[in-house]
Amino acid sequence: MAMEDSINNQSTSISFGDQAIVRGDVVGGNKYEIKFYALSSTSVSWSQYRQEDRPSQEDPYKFLSYYDTTDADIFYGREVVSDLLVAKISSHKLVLINGKSASGKTSLINAGILPRLVERGYFTIVFRDYGYPTDLIKEGINNLENVNIDLSHCQTMAEVLNQVRHESKRPLAIFLDQFERFFLNLPVQQRAKFTQEFGECLNQIQASSITFIISIRQDFYGNLGEFWETSPEFNTESYFYYLKPLNKSEALSAIKKPLQRLYPNIIYDPDLLENQLLPQLLKGINEESPEQVEPVHLQIVCNRLFDEARTRYQEQLQAGETVIIKENLYQELGGVKGILQGYVDVILDQFLPQEREEAKLILKQMVTSQGTRAFKSLTEISQQIGIAQTEIEAVLERLDRSRLIETIPGEKKYSLTHEYLVQKVNKWYDIKELEIKKAQELFERCFANWKVYRHLIPVNQFKEIEPFKVNLDLDSEKEKLLQHSLWRYYSDRGLKGLIVLLFSVISVYLIRVIPNDIGRLKVESIQGENLNHATRVLSVEKDGNVKEVKVSWGLPDLGGLPKGFYYVEVKNNGYLVRYPVKIEGYRRYLNPITIQIPTDKLSGNLTQDMALIPKGQFLIGNPLESKKEIELDSFYIDKHEVTNAEYRQFLQEIEENPAKYQKLSGDQLFYKENPQNHKPDRWNPPFYNKWSKEPDAPVVNVDWKDAFAYCAWQGKRLPTVFEWEKSAYGIYKSSDKPQKYNYPWGNNLDPTKVKANTGDKWRNKDKWDDRHAERVKSYPDGQSIYGVFDLIGNAFEWTDIWYVGSLVDNDISASLKSDHNKQPVKGGSYGQDIASYPIYKTPHLIDISQKNLQYGFRCAVSKADI
Repeated sequence: MAMEDSINNQSTSISFGDQAIVRGDVVGGNKYEIKFYALSSTSVSWSQYRQEDRPSQEDPYKFLSYYDTTDADIFYGREVVSDLLVAKISSHKLVLINGKSASGKTSLINAGILPRLVERGYFTIVFRDYGYPTDLIKEGINNLENVNIDLSHCQTMAEVLNQVRHESKRPLAIFLDQFERFFLNLPVQQRAKFTQEFGECLNQIQASSITFIISIRQDFYGNLGEFWETSPEFNTESYFYYLKPLNKSEALSAIKKPLQRLYPNIIYDPDLLENQLLPQLLKGINEESPEQVEPVHLQIVCNRLFDEARTRYQEQLQAGETVIIKENLYQELGGVKGILQGYVDVILDQFLPQEREEAKLILKQMVTSQGTRAFKSLTEISQQIGIAQTEIEAVLERLDRSRLIETIPGEKKYSLTHEYLVQKVNKWYDIKELEIKKAQELFERCFANWKVYRHLIPVNQFKEIEPFKVNLDLDSEKEKLLQHSLWRYYSDRGLKGLIVLLFSVISVYLIRVIPNDIGRLKVESIQGENLNHATRVLSVEKDGNVKEVKVSWGLPDLGGLPKGFYYVEVKNNGYLVRYPVKIEGYRRYLNPITIQIPTDKLSGNLTQDMALIPKGQFLIGNPLESKKEIELDSFYIDKHEVTNAEYRQFLQEIEENPAKYQKLSGDQLFYKENPQNHKPDRWNPPFYNKWSKEPDAPVVNVDWKDAFAYCAWQGKRLPTVFEWEKSAYGIYKSSDKPQKYNYPWGNNLDPTKVKANTGDKWRNKDKWDDRHAERVKSYPDGQSIYGVFDLIGNAFEWTDIWYVGSLVDNDISASLKSDHNKQPVKGGSYGQDIASYPIYKTPHLIDISQKNLQYGFRCAVSKADI
């Protein structure tokens, strides 16, 4: 019987895009999605299916989402590859599609291969979640309402597929997409069972009737060795295809044709497309793939350009006019690199500060320590971060609308929309957090094995888990597994191991008697000189008050520091250097938290080009309303904001001396694991092109950690909010002593005199689009009585609030209860009107990892002898 006749006569044929949600194995109790695609009759076309299921408003680009089956007619650039692989599927038992993350493998399957196969009469089955595949196919087909295939007598994969092939009278294509999840999700024993069954299946099927298509990430390709060992057919009966990035012709098609099909009134300026957009995409973000375009880069950039054009020129489009995407829009958005690097920050910047922190915590749960996406339920996320589910749902909804995350249909399980975002989110973890996360994930996999097979933790894995056992969330069953594995691990090492085990048991008991959050601290110079004798430890209470903590430096435990946040204040060469310290838990005697001070920088010329602010009274708040004063010690503060040229020296030195930087970045907060991460966003000569293009203009687009690291590199620190405000004191009218006013020059604004680089200046000149940071010290009339420039305007400035919080309002004091992850910016900028930012304005609390083209900083330092 001809295939067409078979289809017409098949009364129980599966319909387009049917899917089944089937319960997973007993280990995880998860649910897995399996989809089926086939034509119910030749009278229904794929185009009709798309017409019935397409959304009301479509975008020509998918951003970080993959193309779905309904997107076949806007999927361009992969036509040749799709035709090739369809031909190979019809003549091979196995087709392997390999490529790096974000190469477009899933989109190729959904919108390129699947439609072509289905229109040729194939019955297709698609996996992207992995329990045991044979069981999932059986349960999936049984759950389909319009299919009646009896699989009750089928036990093996070969039996199941041959039965489906016989009753459907169609060739089968089984897609094992994102197959790296198979290796991550299934225990070793189940993987071994399936590889054996898979090999037997390949030996029993016909290439023209049944074909497996495996799509797997490049970095997991070696894991397929588990199949090669048990199945020679895995090599002899397969066709291998490596999916490369798009070439120039493919990329041009993927840029232009979807837009032409859906929005013919929006076009690219040919000069922009040929001479800027396409060449910059072809270079690749790391310039490692010449003449090739990463599909995910293309999607992010083109989606951003399209969305901005559609929003900005909505009236013209409604009037039927043609809108051209030109160079000015492209450059304003930062070009290819700026768009790629900035999208996550753009979305998170739309959240309020507290919501932004919650969003980052949520997103961090969606990555694994191995650098892959993790799908987490609402309950799992809530338990992990300790936030109510109702609050999390509100944030998830916004993240979903922004296409940063995706949701598994039919259940509330969430993950990042693409592996490309994992790299960005992983930067929010420090080294210790990643090590803890890795140990927790490994323990959960071992516990899953324990529940089913009662296997103890293998010795090599126990070695990785044991240092972080205090960080594990243990119930009675998990505690039992850990203790049994602990006993086996040490008893296998003979008498020496039993002695170590004895001490381990004793230490566990002592930790329960003595608080287990004791941390040890050591302060030294970068050269290794012990500075404990010159150090005071200050605790920062939750109400913002500061008190000195008496530390017995010689005792390993009882003389240590309880869990909490501290400052160490080191007196050296007449200077007082203050560093933040976070004690998170127990540290062994020989492994203390080590703070290293760059004493070589504490020389006589450290205060060159700094202004001395003498000791004296400081008025808190609005000078026209407040009567509360406190006394501030004397300090020095930079006369101008740190410039591009000065910051470049910092970057060059830490790049040339990685060993020295590594010492600084060990236990100390706010240094970054990779010195390159201190580079400001969009930092390309000449600096930021438009926003801060002069060497002696302020460095911007830096986060608080960058500002902290630069100041510490100089032997300085960031000024406190109060120090910053006192630096802006001035003399007004008949007064002969420094006082606090709205601005360094007084309480009023004179529109005829420009004394600061603020948004008013550019708006009044009708040059709003030309606004940018200018050279420091450009406005001498705007300096304070102490000779400090640009405190108003040019760039917002990062400051320090952690040990003055009780003296400010409740909102800022609340920062001290948020794990110290927010800090304030002061002073306004070139993009804000001056009236909105008097010097006393309650500062914005900003996530310390937030970068912005209007954020800069200056440094301060204290001396012990003034």
